[in-house]
Amino acid sequence: MSAPADVEHDPAPAAAPRRASRSSTIQIVVLGVNLVFWAGILGWTLVGDHGDPPDRLDDRAFVDAAEPICAATRDRIAELGLPTEVDTPVERADMVDEENRILRAMVGELDGLPRPSGDEGDWVGQWLDDWLVHIQDRQDWADDLRAGDDHLFVESARAGEQVSKVVDNFAEVNDMEACATPGDV
Repeated sequence: MSAPADVEHDPAPAAAPRRASRSSTIQIVVLGVNLVFWAGILGWTLVGDHGDPPDRLDDRAFVDAAEPICAATRDRIAELGLPTEVDTPVERADMVDEENRILRAMVGELDGLPRPSGDEGDWVGQWLDDWLVHIQDRQDWADDLRAGDDHLFVESARAGEQVSKVVDNFAEVNDMEACATPGDV
């Protein structure tokens, strides 16, 4: 016998709620730990006091006196144009020679400024020495160009970096943008 049509059948029993598998639980915990970690990094980055970068001069007198000297030097070098815009290696060498004379005069003026005391004064002295190395590398390149060896500019390294990057970093850290290398070679 069949059941009357108007009688409803019991629906299938409701399935018991599934428990999360062990793998799912581990994934949720790992995700939570990652979110907390990255939120901590972001918070530290946004609100943490990271201090001054290395080589930052606390005594700003040297910086204040150096920046105008460097800016005037940069303007004089810009007036000469770029060594890459001339036609021959000898013309390029002559232009680099003139720029080097201007840069040596700038380093001489900077060297005559009062320096901060202690380690900071030593940092300024090392920076000026690095400038002289950069200028000598430029001069060596100009001499090679004049002798007929037209190769790319190569410079000395200090602490595993091109000396110009070390010079530029010190200038940037101390807000002396005009005191970075001209970047023309």
